This record gives sequence, structure tokens and C-alpha cells, in this order.
Amino acid sequence: MENEHQYDNRHYCYISGMQMIPCHTSEDEYGEMAFSTQYSTKSQFKALYENHIIGMQVIVMCAKSFIVKNWHKVLDWSDLDVVIEDNSEKLTDYYNFLSEKKIEQRKKHEERNKGNIHGRTLNLDKKNSLRHNPIKTVSEIILDPSDGDLSIMINGKWHNWIYPDSVILIANYIEEQIKLQS
Repeated sequence: MENEHQYDNRHYCYISGMQMIPCHTSEDEYGEMAFSTQYSTKSQFKALYENHIIGMQVIVMCAKSFIVKNWHKVLDWSDLDVVIEDNSEKLTDYYNFLSEKKIEQRKKHEERNKGNIHGRTLNLDKKNSLRHNPIKTVSEIILDPSDGDLSIMINGKWHNWIYPDSVILIANYIEEQIKLQS
């Protein structure tokens, strides 16, 4: 089963920054909040923004190298939820609705809420059950060192030149699995 969906505006992504930007009553208050963060600056906006983008690109390069060196250490890929975006410009959703971890999470959620939002939970469960497309095998990963393209074979399907968000989620999963197995 292959779940290929068209997602609008990259809403599929599991990596996010600020979920909500705080509301402020004045321009001064807004500025105070911005300048109080570790990312604030009062000048060189373009240069710093470019450096941030370069930093993200380098992190992805490091993640690709980590993946190539460590992917074979993962014994179970079934809990990796990732939407793979690749050079086909199609998105493939790998999601394990029936994982023990998710079943346990749903049970805890139901116990905590004791039917208060039962209808919403059922609708979400129904929507998520349609996404069920677990990763069974990762059988090959190739890094092209000449241009940095990473390709991965999942469940017998090649995903060539996968995009950065997918790379980061895969590297994160590998890192977590290695820690669990230690």
C-alpha cells in the first residue's frame, strides 16, 4: 500500500518552529519579546538570515553522513512516521497507525479524557487509520558525495534525492533507535 498525497503548503511536515506567535499590545512589547530571544539581532538581518540557512544546510549534510554510517544499526523501522518528499515531487506518507506505541497513546488519551472529546478522537483515529502505511524495510541508502543527494529504499520503493525535512526525521529516528538499543 502506498499513500501518496498532495499536501498544501508543506502542512505535512513534522518539524516546526514556533507553534504560535505571542500576541502583543504594542510595537514596543513586540520588539521587547523578539529582542529577548537567543536569535535576536539589531542589524545585519540579511547576512544573519543567510548564515541561518547555511547552518541548516550543514546540519542536513551532517544528518546525511550520520544516516549512511548508522542506518544498518536500526532493527525496527516500524515506528518511524515520515512523509518522504523526493525528486518525483510526490509525497509518500509512512505512518504506522497500529504500532504498539500509538495504541498505548490512544488508550492513555481516552483514559485522561473519559469521553469528553470522544467524537473528535474517533474522527482523528479514522483519518489516521487511512494513513496506515508502516515502514517494514529499509533495504538500501545511497549518498552521492558529488552533489550530496541521499536516496533510500523503503518497502521496496526508491525515494531519490529526498528533501531536508525527511532527512532530519530519518536521522533523528536512527539516533533514537541506537540509544534505545544501547
